[in-house]
Amino acid sequence: MSQDFTPIAALPAVAAAERTLLDGIDPERMMRDVAYFSTLIRHAGTDDEVAAFRYIAEECRKAGIADLREESFDAFLSFPISGTLSVEGLGPVRAKTRAFAVSTGGEEVSGELVFVPTKGGTALFSGDGSRDYDEIDVRGKIVLSDRGRPDTILAAGRAGALAHIHYWASDEDAIHEQITTTIWGTPTPDSIGRLPTIPSLGVTRGDGLRIVDRAKDGGVRATFSTVVETGWRRVPLVTAQIPGTASDDYALLNGHVDSWHHGTTDNATGNAACLELARIAWAAREHLSRGVRICWWSGHSQGRYAGSAWYADHYWEDLYDHAIININIDSPGARGATRYDVVTMSAETEQLGTAVIRDLTGQHAEAERPTRAGDQSFWGPGIPSLYMLLSNLPRDQWAAVGGCGMNWWWHTEADTLETADREVLALDTRIYAATIARLCAGPALPYVLADAAREIADLLAEYERGAAGRLDLAALRARAEATTRAIETLDAHAAEAIVDDLDPAAPATLAIVAAQKAVSRALVPLRYTSGNRFDHDAAMPAPALQALRDAPTLAALDPESSEARFLQTSLRRRGNGVALVLRKASAAAHTIINP
Repeated sequence: MSQDFTPIAALPAVAAAERTLLDGIDPERMMRDVAYFSTLIRHAGTDDEVAAFRYIAEECRKAGIADLREESFDAFLSFPISGTLSVEGLGPVRAKTRAFAVSTGGEEVSGELVFVPTKGGTALFSGDGSRDYDEIDVRGKIVLSDRGRPDTILAAGRAGALAHIHYWASDEDAIHEQITTTIWGTPTPDSIGRLPTIPSLGVTRGDGLRIVDRAKDGGVRATFSTVVETGWRRVPLVTAQIPGTASDDYALLNGHVDSWHHGTTDNATGNAACLELARIAWAAREHLSRGVRICWWSGHSQGRYAGSAWYADHYWEDLYDHAIININIDSPGARGATRYDVVTMSAETEQLGTAVIRDLTGQHAEAERPTRAGDQSFWGPGIPSLYMLLSNLPRDQWAAVGGCGMNWWWHTEADTLETADREVLALDTRIYAATIARLCAGPALPYVLADAAREIADLLAEYERGAAGRLDLAALRARAEATTRAIETLDAHAAEAIVDDLDPAAPATLAIVAAQKAVSRALVPLRYTSGNRFDHDAAMPAPALQALRDAPTLAALDPESSEARFLQTSLRRRGNGVALVLRKASAAAHTIINP
């Protein structure tokens, strides 16, 4: 029973806020910002990045924003300086090393090349490479692979490889900058072991296939060198706060300032969008019952989301108490990016996101479940996500990349000013602005929280089927279904508050929003984290409801084995944790059902 929150856009206060915000957007001003940012090579911790942050702060002050915070912190960063590669029979091959890879200090190292075919997925963003080395001896050899995820490079090192060379999945004549660690933000004693242990190099697909052809018969040697500088640097962070008229709650908007090279569409355009949203939200603040907080991060590109992770660590309670959404703004406004077919939306925010995109573009957006990437550092405090990448090229034109509208120039020297499109950036910013209006000017939050609970119920059934009769989740499924029904009633109360256009400051409205936040605080970590909501999981794709992710493993184990019994015990304990979270979510919903 999904609730319809469509009427929220027609409420007088929301319509006035949306109109004021949209009318305030100045595309020419945004492009001036983009042009300035694009003159800077904004690598984290450099003078150019400091200049960019200084510009952001000065522009916020010019707009009159009263609550502006400038901070700095020490980040553990890595900078790939140079890489060389020469292959026997081919000669020199253009190559780049990668952030956090092992440095040879420029010293040349030689070894035999071995091509490792991938199993169960290829390219940069897919597949688990843990089994790629089961049937091939790579000890002391240079691995060549079309799989380049950090976990596969780590696996190659653990298998004894001398180095890892990755060739790209799409055909552009460019080498993309990459990062070779799964550690999210600053390492801890528990995570530092996931740093790579071998050098890593990237080459183009064309060169990679040439090397494969040369190496497939064996006995071919290659020589490489790398220079990588890894260590601590002081980096900045700027936050602009626009207060709400009726609540201390706020929508969190954010994007990274640090870049690879000039980084126009990754992420100068995002920085300009955030700056414009700060200006127009400040000018329209009397229309916003809830606040807007805009953050500009460092340490995304060279520190694996170091800035947003640091902010989550240091403002955890404030985020838990008051943040209603995380809107990450990364790579908007890219040339040719006119499609909104696939958009990152969590289950509870999907109806809001699809309605805004439909209303502003006329297109239908399919929801893509948020993945563990792109400054999604706020699932621990229980904050729902909406957007990350937004507009894209038509699907049949996508390169094998992770931003810039899926254009080939992502993470390359070619991402310069001409890659930005004024009209696309203006439309993307309009989408963000309309979303702010519907979140921050209406009575209740336009979320379908029952869809989040329903996702959990469906996953429990899926895991039970995967365990092939070896795991009884009937009681847990019943708990999830009861929780879903309770949250459906909460959703109905929220929808009624919107239809009735209740005063956002009225006690009844505030109680509904408090219940919505409490449900989200329970369900978001359950669906998106491995269980420790105060830590940061690896920057790796992960299934929903990770607590029970290995339930299907039971189907392949001897039921009388110790291994099976150990896993049964672990799943039982983790199932107790799932039950408790569902109980908390149900209790939060019942505060409105039975006030």
